[in-house]
Amino acid sequence: MPAAPRYANEPLTDANTAESAAGALGKLISKMDIGSDNTLEGLVRELLKPMVKEWLDANLARIVEEKVEAEVQRIARMAR
Repeated sequence: MPAAPRYANEPLTDANTAESAAGALGKLISKMDIGSDNTLEGLVRELLKPMVKEWLDANLARIVEEKVEAEVQRIARMAR
């Protein structure tokens, strides 16, 4: 069995870089209103909300209309 790479369990950044990045992320999170969900997942969720809303506003009505029409056609075929 081959030996594990020498750096397999070491972090990708040194302590100073990690601390600096954590501080910058903390400042960003504190500037955003993400409520009590103070996690990276919460931050991503809040950043995605406007994009998802824009996409839904542009596409949801058409998708629902197509699906309802397809379902009505399917039921109509069953009635024949």
